[in-house]
Formats: sequence, C-alpha cells, structure tokens
Amino acid sequence: DSVELKPFRAAIDAGVSAVMTEHIAVPALESEPGVPATFSHAITTELLRQEMGFEGLVITDAMRMSGITAVTWPGEAAVRAVEAGADVILMSPRPEVAFDSLRRAVLSGRLHEERLNESVERILRAKARLNLHRQARVDLDALETVLANRAFEEQAQKMADRGVVLLRDDTPDFLPLDATRPQRGFLLVASADPDSYPGEDMERELRPRVDSLVTARMDRLYFKPDELTLPSPLLYDWAIVAVFVRIADRKGNVALPDEMAAVVNRILQSGKPTALVIMGSPYLAERFPQAKTILCTFSTASIAERAVVRALFGQSEIAGRLPVAIPSVAAMGAGLRQAATPMELASQAADEEADFQPVTTLLEHAVEKGVTPGGVVAVGHRGHLVALEPFGRLTYDEEDPAVEARTLYDIASLTKVVATTTVAMMLYERGDLPLDARVTDYLPEFRRGPDARAKERIKVRDLLSHSSGLPGYIRLFQEIEDRQELLDRIYSLPLDYPPGSRSVYSDLGIILLGETLERVSGQPLNEFLQEELFRPLGLRDTFFNPPRGLRSRIAPTEDDREFRRRLIRGEVHDENAWVMGGVAPHAGLFSTARDLAIFCQMLLNGGRYAHQRLLKRSTIEVFTARQRTPGSSRALGWDTRSEPSSSGRYFSSRAYGHTGFTGTSIWIDPERELFVILLTNRVHPARDNNGIRQLRPQLHDAVVEALGLAPQSASPPVSARE
Repeated sequence: DSVELKPFRAAIDAGVSAVMTEHIAVPALESEPGVPATFSHAITTELLRQEMGFEGLVITDAMRMSGITAVTWPGEAAVRAVEAGADVILMSPRPEVAFDSLRRAVLSGRLHEERLNESVERILRAKARLNLHRQARVDLDALETVLANRAFEEQAQKMADRGVVLLRDDTPDFLPLDATRPQRGFLLVASADPDSYPGEDMERELRPRVDSLVTARMDRLYFKPDELTLPSPLLYDWAIVAVFVRIADRKGNVALPDEMAAVVNRILQSGKPTALVIMGSPYLAERFPQAKTILCTFSTASIAERAVVRALFGQSEIAGRLPVAIPSVAAMGAGLRQAATPMELASQAADEEADFQPVTTLLEHAVEKGVTPGGVVAVGHRGHLVALEPFGRLTYDEEDPAVEARTLYDIASLTKVVATTTVAMMLYERGDLPLDARVTDYLPEFRRGPDARAKERIKVRDLLSHSSGLPGYIRLFQEIEDRQELLDRIYSLPLDYPPGSRSVYSDLGIILLGETLERVSGQPLNEFLQEELFRPLGLRDTFFNPPRGLRSRIAPTEDDREFRRRLIRGEVHDENAWVMGGVAPHAGLFSTARDLAIFCQMLLNGGRYAHQRLLKRSTIEVFTARQRTPGSSRALGWDTRSEPSSSGRYFSSRAYGHTGFTGTSIWIDPERELFVILLTNRVHPARDNNGIRQLRPQLHDAVVEALGLAPQSASPPVSARE
C-alpha cells in the first residue's frame, strides 16, 4: 500500500487513461493460489475499480505470454480476464477463438451483458476523447512532430535526472566535476551484454565538457577484456567507470563477468579519483566495495546515460533515493544530495573583503572632470559579479536620467571581439576557417587594383592580427552610399606595407574579415550571432540596430554637426558602419554591462556557460595568444597587455582585452579569474574628449587593488595609449 500501489494512486489522481494488468500472482491481494492479476477479480475490480476509484480502461498485458498460456487456453483466458474486470484483451494468440468464447459466455449466462456493456462504454468514451469517431486513421506524416515533441524530451530528461542516486561520495573535492577548469578524463565502459558500441551517449555527453577524453570499452562480443589497452593514470585527472548490466526477462543473471570486474578493479585502484556509475542493476555495488564514489541510474537507456553525466558535472541536482536495500552497501531510501551548480555568473554579490569605494570615487571624479557623462562598470571575479556599478547621467544635462545598470551603450570596436572574432573562433573550431587560408580564396574580388600579388599572400590570420597591410582607417562614408560600395572600395585599395611585416590597427581589415565570415557561414553576421552566441548565452540586450522602443535606455553618443547633423542615439556612431546599414563587423553592436559580463564569464569558463559549450578552451587560447608580428601586442582579434596598457599595471601577461572608440573597454585576466568592463559615452557631446585614456588604466588599477590582488610592490602609474 505504501510502495507498490503508491504510483498507481498518483497516476489515477492525475487522470491516467488506462491501467495494464500483469500476469503475476500477488498472494497478499488474491487468496486463491497462483491466480495472476489479469484473472483476479479481487485485484482488478475490488481493488483497482472500487477501492482506488479507477474509471478508465483496464487493458491486459499480452495474452500470448507464458504467464497465461501455461495456465489455460486462449478462449478461457479471454473470458476469465473479462470476468476479472478487463475491458481490452491484448494480443490474444487466437483472437477469433477469444471472441467466440466471449460470445458463448454471454449466451450461456456466464458473463452478463451489462458487464460487457460497461467495457464497451469505456472503450467508446476513450475513442470519443481521441476523436476516433471522426478520424480513425493515424496521420503517418504527422507522427514525427508528435513523438519528437521537444517538451516531451525535456520532461523525460528531467525524470531521468531525478532518478540518479549518489550512494557514496568519499573522494574529497571530486564531485561535481568542474567543466570551467581544464579536465582530462578517462571513460571505461563495461557491458555485461553484447553491445556494438556501449556508452556511446555517455561519451557524446562527456566530450564537450572536457579538454581531453580517453575512452575504452569492453563487452561480451565486440570488445574483449583481454584485448583492452588501458591508458596510464598519468594521462588523465579522473576516471568514470560505467558498468552496464541490463535487467531482462529470462536473461538468467544480472552479474558482471569476472574478467570485466577485474579490469574495473584496476581502475578503482589506480589512485586517481574515480566514479563508479552503475547503469542497470544497483546490486552491482556489492561487487566493488573499494569504490569511493558510486552513482546508480537503474536504467541502461540513452537518456539515463545523459542524466548521469549531467549529475556528475552538477548540471542537475542529485536527489534520488535508493528504492531497494543493497546488503553491505546501503539501506532502502539511501542517497546523498548534491546541489546543482548552474555554471552561470552568480548574481551581484559584494565581495566581503573588497572595498570598492575608491573605484566609485574615481568614477564620480571622472564625471566631474568631464571625462564622460556617465557609464557602467562591471567586475567579475572567480565566477561572481562582484560589482555592477552605474555612475553619472546619460548626458551632462542635470535634468537627464541617471545611468542604470541596464543602460545600453554603443560598444563601438568591442564589436570586433564580442561579435566578429567570436564568429571566427566558432568557424575555425568547425574546420571551416583555417587561419592560414588565403583571403583571396574567399574574396577573389580582393585581387583588384594594385598590389594584387601581395594581396595573394594575406591570410585570415593577418586580418585578425591587423597585419594585412591595409590602411587603418579611411573616411569612406563620405564617398559611398552602401555596404557593397564600401567593400568594392576596400578591394581596390593599395597596401600600405608588406603583409605580416608589422601591425596597423585596421577597421578595413576587419570589414573584409566580416565579409569572409559571412561567405563561409552562409549567413549574415547578425543572424549567425543571434543563433549561435546571443540566444544560447541568454543575451537579451545585445544586438545591432536596437529597436526604437529601447531608445530611452540607450546612452546618446556624439552630437554630429558634420555628417548626419543630429544627435546620435540608438544608431551606430561609426560612420562607415552606419553606411553599411548598422550591421558591421568592426562596429555597430549595442549591449549592456550585464550581457557583456556573461560573455566574459563564458570565456573565463573555457568556452562554457550554463553547461553549454560555445567554444573550446584550446580555441580561446589560440585566439588570445600574442602573435609574432614584429613590434605588435596583437593576438587574433584581441589585444594583449603591453607597456603602457589601458589595463593598468596589475593585469597578468596572460590578460587580453580591447577598447572601443565611444569609451568602452573589456579586459579579461584568466590568471586572476577576473574581468573588468567599462561602458561610457565619452564621445558625447563631441569626440575630441580624450580623458578616457587616463581613466581606463586608473580604473583597472583601482579594481585590482580593491580586490586585494595587487602585488605588494608595484611600479608607478603609467599613462596608457588608446
């Protein structure tokens, strides 16, 4: 009553439409020895119908099963099932015999017509609920849309997640595994049954979460234990041993062969943190008393494989309870709890040891001195947003609203790294954009004009590192009217220097890079970003050409008296980007400090956020490493720390960042697990205000000092270049 019947009561209360009877004897409920539930009036009618109040269809299990055929013949079986209370006789081995026997039972008076009428009415009502009286045939073309319903898949995954049980967790600082850190894993899969590729879904779920994964398999037929080669423990940081033992009818046993158990024990005794994952029969835990970490799923289904990996990495909470007792291992109801770790930037939480008052004072003084009307600073440290501080107003007018944390800014050249470089990273990672591929292979139009032969030597890498030979900036907007005209002009330009010989920061090179990315991906830049970056990260306030309805939240930039002859607000400040329609690879993105903080944390997490992998850690390292261009601090897209630097004195040599002309900047230091974002509209009301150059290094120094990360002896402040 408290165990076996409990789920039935819950299902009936929830309005379940049908219940199936099993061909098993239950002496506690049926006094006549050996009578299966399918033939039991006490179970089907007295308990299910009368006591539990079930009014839906009662369907027998398959009547061709030995639990019935060994007891009686098909005709008598059908009659006895209906006598017990069944409405539908399922899979009789002789349906015509079953029908004839039911007819004879009614004619003879053994079955009352009223009894059959009850079942007929239930069947008709069930058909009516499904509109079978109007549409009796299944639309085969619509099956996939019904059965592949994503909502069903998500619900099933949540159910599987709740079923994971953590029986033992005696390895310190092991679980949950932290995918934000470099991870080298080893997966050993042992299947007690023949399986052509056991643990395939588990491996597929694991690979995006780790930097490297070695997998070994063994089963009864395809992967023999004596042919297995195990990696040295020096090659991995931890191991997962997944043991698959299916529970099946007439299988004979649910044991793991001795030769496989011996291999499992070798891994458990390797000295590396190891999780024993039991897929199927939980009683296997008795076989491995030395296992320090044990999880059970009670299933070998693909969805259970995914569930256990999600549990191991903290993507889902572990709260399952053992439904049986396992001698010498755990009692019924056992199960350790492990909270989920969302792997998201934690909500703003003031660092107890940090005093950000000097930072606040610095920003207030910057407003007073006319460096900028206002702005927002976001600081992330060790996975926490320790500061999200708006300061000043949208303009210098004291009647204008104060800046809010959700104020949008034109982030100008930060578009180059947040948008364009990230798209390049994704395409590089997919193998679609080799860094040493020639740009003219993608843009044959670039062979126009002088220096055609030199242009043949320009690589994708050169565009990203600003070493292509192209000029840095030309006011093309004064001569052209649209995006294509601008591209045509760049294609025809002569080079200023031999490609790769030095670095000149170039909007024009990034514009060509953006066109290359669109051709490689087959999508406009903004569409690709929305699908592959902004939506997966949950960035709701990051876009090109922001909707007019957000105008009141957007900080204005320049009061343009020369070209557009109006105050620029809600449209890109950069004129070349403006004539390109506002969607440009070098400028045009609008965002908030909060959205950019999520982006920065994703990079610090090694390319993962909210348990989704957007980039590989190795890709981030490739693109943020300083290139070998003579005299340049440029990485690929990003800049690295130099002397002097807008990042100040304290950021490490591994730091990377970028600035934007409107008064924005991002600096990320993976060594300190730190990022600092500054958004301002320093170009309001005019662009000739350059006080931001002194503010940036001062701000970064003040943040590092507030967090207690500054070295005891540091060099004196230096002036920073833009």
